[in-house]
Amino acid sequence: MTENLLNKIITKIKECNPQYIHWIHLQYLEDTIELAHISGYKDIVDRGINLINNYQFEIDFEDEQREFKTYELPTNDIITKNLPKINNDELIKYINNLREPHLDKTLSNNYKKAFEIAKNESQKEEIILTQLVIGDVENALKYHSELQEDFRRDNVLLITGLELYRQGYHEKAMHYLQVQIDKNSIFILFWIACILEGRMPWFGYPYPDY
Repeated sequence: MTENLLNKIITKIKECNPQYIHWIHLQYLEDTIELAHISGYKDIVDRGINLINNYQFEIDFEDEQREFKTYELPTNDIITKNLPKINNDELIKYINNLREPHLDKTLSNNYKKAFEIAKNESQKEEIILTQLVIGDVENALKYHSELQEDFRRDNVLLITGLELYRQGYHEKAMHYLQVQIDKNSIFILFWIACILEGRMPWFGYPYPDY
């Protein structure tokens, strides 16, 4: 499945524009190549590098400047630093280190108090995402419907799929992940591929960086 997702990313980037690659897509293309390399998908690595080395990429949106880029695959140590393995103990440690009262209450399963002290929708979303990390999917989905903003509810459903898969509930996870895959978003496809390979999808996961 990972191989299919990574191939979809490269195809999607190539189809976005026949002449150049947007600089944001270039970053995800490089990440895709690196994930494919450490996961053993050599054909995808070769396909991605060929795309970078034969396309211009956009370096300045306002001035519409373009240039070619020669890509060199980083060492495995650098790739592992960029795409570290995901570890639940490290995730909990990260959440603890944030020293946020609403998250501290969530980690201690005091959800009622956590929502009482949440200052805004963003913090309510963070409570629900924390519930998913600690494996309380049932309550996370119950509180999910109380979020007012669509994009936050959508994000919770994405993380629900990622966390179910990461925690070993693969069949249940695919109920949520297939909906996300069907969106054909370069970013979402990459995040899912990372979780499938046991890697951090982004720094600060599971909290979004809007």
